[in-house]
Amino acid sequence: MRKILDIFSSVKLTLWLMVLIIILSSIGSFISVSNPDSGILGLVSKLTGMGHQDVMAIFDKMGLLDAYHSSLFIGMLILFTINLTVCTFYKLPNILKFLKSEVKVNKAVFEKQGCIKIEKDIDVKSLKDRLDEIFKRYKIAEERDGDKYFFTAEKGGFSRVGVYVVHLGIIVILISGILGGIFGYNGKIAILEGDTDDTIILKDNKTLKLPFNIKLNEFSVSYYDNSTKAKEYKSEIIISKKDKPDEAFVVGVNKQAKYENLKIYQASYGFYPSKDVTFRFLFKANGVEKKIQVKMDEVYRINENLSFAVRDFAPSLSLDSEGRLINLNDMMVNPAVVVEFFVDNESKGSVPILANYQQTGIFDGFELHFLKAYGVQFSVFSINYNPVINLIYIGFIILSVGIFISFSTEHQLVYIRITPVQDRSVVELCGYKHRFKKDVARMLNEIADKI
Repeated sequence: MRKILDIFSSVKLTLWLMVLIIILSSIGSFISVSNPDSGILGLVSKLTGMGHQDVMAIFDKMGLLDAYHSSLFIGMLILFTINLTVCTFYKLPNILKFLKSEVKVNKAVFEKQGCIKIEKDIDVKSLKDRLDEIFKRYKIAEERDGDKYFFTAEKGGFSRVGVYVVHLGIIVILISGILGGIFGYNGKIAILEGDTDDTIILKDNKTLKLPFNIKLNEFSVSYYDNSTKAKEYKSEIIISKKDKPDEAFVVGVNKQAKYENLKIYQASYGFYPSKDVTFRFLFKANGVEKKIQVKMDEVYRINENLSFAVRDFAPSLSLDSEGRLINLNDMMVNPAVVVEFFVDNESKGSVPILANYQQTGIFDGFELHFLKAYGVQFSVFSINYNPVINLIYIGFIILSVGIFISFSTEHQLVYIRITPVQDRSVVELCGYKHRFKKDVARMLNEIADKI
């Protein structure tokens, strides 16, 4: 049993486990199932000449497609937790025994190097009163040995417990990681604007059904001027669950939604051509405004004489310097439609109307502004579930308390021997500091100055 404890309390084991955990974490960070050409999967494929599917199959058997939930990673966390627990509780009894012990006079310390000696024109009794004043916040022990007087002062002994409180915090965090890896999950779900879904795809391409439905009610994205770079994108979602009222959330790049221990993040977005797209317009005439929604090729009658239909759609059109239409890309940077107008049911031709160019929707006697193509954009959400998230917070609180205990004070000891010589006193000072041992000389000189 002692040999087993010695193995699990080994610092070498701690270092090896930390190296393995770092390696596994690095592998997990650079594996992209959605983009196997990049990261470690792409590198292994290029080096070996194997196809991406074959490489993914090998990594899947090793449990590395979802490294943070793999048996290997969780096993490393369990071993590290056991190692740290044994290290902590193996040595903790000695620390507790130390805390309960009384301060003792140490006469042998004065034979060591590093002590300083001063002489004072003062008697031992007056000097003792002075020491009581200087060390009034310390634990004190004193003893006479013939004409010599020994004095020991100690403070900050409780700081020695700080490192074990830190260990306890790390252990709680590690246990949280183990439980989160076993019972938690992290996946993604892509939802087309206006649609509802409840199934996420995990990193190992397995699917998991959520206990509720997510509807992407509306997606919006804004771009920097004269650029296809997204400035901000956000999704308005509605979460529905049986026997519970619907809840609405706005999920953005830096804004998450929390629902029943799950966190929902905006991961990415995209454009998907759909026959079910709805085109939204704003019609203005004679000071009256009217919002209109139409489908592709659906003829919409504005009034008795005027009607129109959407004949074509492009996600990103713009105008060049000569006013000609040019296509930018397949993202929804500047959606545009081609509208055919009818007067008394007779076609009057087709014109393009661009969302970002209001002037393209101004006509004689009325305005028809294209607002949005609804139902062609989708959002990709990252769904993270950790049933022990509160335990992680508790672990960090314990860790913070341990750090505060460790660094708010320091265990230090001051040993003093006073020897009367005629009408003077020879004072010898020795000291100890738990952390900053090189600072002992400065501490002793400061005490000498106070004396």
